Amino acid sequence: MSHLHVSRSMETPKIAELWQALRASGLESLAPTLVQLRVRSLDDVTCRVTELSDAGVLQWQIEAIIAARGKEEPQRLETSAGRSDHPVPFAGRRASLAAALEAAQPNNRKRSLATLDADILAKSTTPSQESKVRTYRALCAAWDVDPWPISPTNVRCVSASFKIGGYRSAAGYFQAVMGYQQRHLRTDVDSLTRRCVKDCIRSIRRGLGSQHLKDSFDASLLGDFPGQEDTTPFSFDSLEHIKDMCILGIWFMLRENELSSAKMADLQLEANEVRMTVPVHKTDSYGTLCSRTLRCCCRIRQSGLCPWHAGERHLVRLSLHPKLTRSYHLPLFPTDQGVAASKYMMIQAFRRVIAATGTPTTRPDPQGRDMQRFSGHVLRVSGAQLLASSGIAVQLIQLLGRWTSQAVMRYVQEAHMVQLPNLPLAVVGSHEQLRHNGELRLSMATDFATTVHCSEQVASEAPQLEEATAEVKDPPAPTFDLSHLQAQIDAIQLAIQKPQQAYVARHRGKVLHIGMLEELHTPPQAWKTRCGWSYGLTNFIRLSEIHVGTRRCQKCFGLSDDQDSEDESDSSSVSSSSGSEDDDE
Repeated sequence: MSHLHVSRSMETPKIAELWQALRASGLESLAPTLVQLRVRSLDDVTCRVTELSDAGVLQWQIEAIIAARGKEEPQRLETSAGRSDHPVPFAGRRASLAAALEAAQPNNRKRSLATLDADILAKSTTPSQESKVRTYRALCAAWDVDPWPISPTNVRCVSASFKIGGYRSAAGYFQAVMGYQQRHLRTDVDSLTRRCVKDCIRSIRRGLGSQHLKDSFDASLLGDFPGQEDTTPFSFDSLEHIKDMCILGIWFMLRENELSSAKMADLQLEANEVRMTVPVHKTDSYGTLCSRTLRCCCRIRQSGLCPWHAGERHLVRLSLHPKLTRSYHLPLFPTDQGVAASKYMMIQAFRRVIAATGTPTTRPDPQGRDMQRFSGHVLRVSGAQLLASSGIAVQLIQLLGRWTSQAVMRYVQEAHMVQLPNLPLAVVGSHEQLRHNGELRLSMATDFATTVHCSEQVASEAPQLEEATAEVKDPPAPTFDLSHLQAQIDAIQLAIQKPQQAYVARHRGKVLHIGMLEELHTPPQAWKTRCGWSYGLTNFIRLSEIHVGTRRCQKCFGLSDDQDSEDESDSSSVSSSSGSEDDDE
């Protein structure tokens, strides 16, 4: 045992794993031998079997040490009760040659291969794929044909049943069946059979229409909801609470599965930035901890669509949840019991918020029956279309939404669909304006002709009118007191008069700077003072005049060293580190 204690003083993670295996197998007496042979890990035990045998270590002892390592499975991150279709991230661990060689042992081969096959498809995909294969086998049995291998004969028989039965997802069934044959039966599907499958799918789909829609809504309507900060725990019964959930889902373009599987620790606020981490998503099955960051978009007043304020309100509500123990245990959008919400609950919450915006949530199908428009992808689709309709580049949308293919084009190409309902108003309004302008020009021409005719008639009758009115005295001219009206006009002109200088100051500072006079014609990011402070993207105060005792910026006002010398540090810091200060603001 003395050798064991001496070795533990130089302990590394692999050596610690070896000593733990020795204790678990009850073979601590072999510690001196292993130290003498410089065996420092279980990998050394596996690779140096012959050398250990020559040193007197029995074969069963070597196998016991390796087996004592345990059937170590990948360490799953500790999570609260969730759904079976949620992707579960794995905790990182070092590769182990001992575990890899142990998996190849005759007693472990079947279990190792089953573990490999279990993770080929996602947990949410495996049950549906297995169900499709069972349906295919049942239909082949009904037609008295062999299900395997896939051939034009059994494909046509099963397709006939699909067509009579009204199966809209026949393509998914055949895809599952062909994948099953390639993965489990290790035989390929020939080109003739694939051509037959394609023809049969075309026949099955003809005239069926669509059953499920991947529709979107105008996400900008969520900004009309006034943001309310309350002191109640998050609840799916509150429209204000699930509205903030939808705002976060739209900005980060999250699927329903990603929203329900997220944890409280995945949403973080830092200064004026909100960060969302997606440990595992649809196209990232191995888990790269994908993270996206957005900034607060509020300026003079708080925006109803601001992702930062929506995240802040939501985290405050989560901090009051009665089931909160640790931030990673609690789902980001928990139920009252503190567990992940079901798919039905999440989609119903989406539809409640969308209905509150005045958007219809159903539409009639070809048979006149109402069908739901929105499903689990509605926030992802609507978020992509909101950004595209605002002129954001497709590459940025693809990066923010974690698209690894051109599938994003299916969404952004329909971005302007939300503007179509306003087309009649725009068209009719433009025609009414043109007609009004034409009528105005015609009216002006008619008035001009009438005026000319009346002038000629008055000129011809002027002598008679002069004789008839010779004895009539002119009435007295009315008198008006315009001094009061002129005073009001002078006051209004003075109020709207363009100032000679625009003075600005930091929200918490006391130093006055000279801003830009052309703010109405330039974007806020271009607003800079003479000393270089970009005040358009920060919180600032606007002043109309210099008050007594106000400190002035040395560079903005061109002051010498002996004038306002106490302001030198502020003016120099503005030009050198304005970027970092602006971010803090």
